[in-house]
Amino acid sequence: MKKIRNIFVVALVVLTVISMGSVAGTYAKYTSSETDTDTARVAKWDVKFGTTNTFAFNLFDTILDTDGSAETDVKDGGTTENIIAPGTKGAFSIDITNDSEVNADLVATFKETNASNIPLQYKLTYTPVGGTAVEGDWKDSIADLAMPANTFLPFDTTTGNKGTIKIEWQWVYEKGADKTAIDANDAKDNALGKAGTATVSIEATLSATQRD
Repeated sequence: MKKIRNIFVVALVVLTVISMGSVAGTYAKYTSSETDTDTARVAKWDVKFGTTNTFAFNLFDTILDTDGSAETDVKDGGTTENIIAPGTKGAFSIDITNDSEVNADLVATFKETNASNIPLQYKLTYTPVGGTAVEGDWKDSIADLAMPANTFLPFDTTTGNKGTIKIEWQWVYEKGADKTAIDANDAKDNALGKAGTATVSIEATLSATQRD
């Protein structure tokens, strides 16, 4: 009988321990937990040179007379070549549009290849976004043309996001009242004309960079 009672007591103790552990597992604890997520998207970069984003620098495609009318006294080279002569001039304009989501700085640089020193002059005019044209001076070298300081293209389309660059060239020549006088410049022009082989090439580079 004593042995059975001892076994009963041991079983009761074990049951009590198990029961206590079960009750202890149901005790509540304070807990707090928060989860959040933040996402960023890369800003779009989309600066267009020209209406179709195709930059074709056609500076000599249109040859004009001294008064700005269509040139009829110089042979038309058609689609194969551009032919210039003393007294002719021309211009090229291009729109630059900032469809990005960041502001951009704009720079235009020019390089001239003119081994025979054809005496051309050049001028740059820049029309800023929402502003008036800023006209430069005539330069004897196109490399001397410069954009206005702090030229930039804003991305805010509510105020505008398009600027325009215009490059002009001219071949100035001197003539007397009877149109027969020849000075030193005319002599050089004549020498170029007699050969008829001199060429001039202009390389234009337009660069847009995210503004700091």
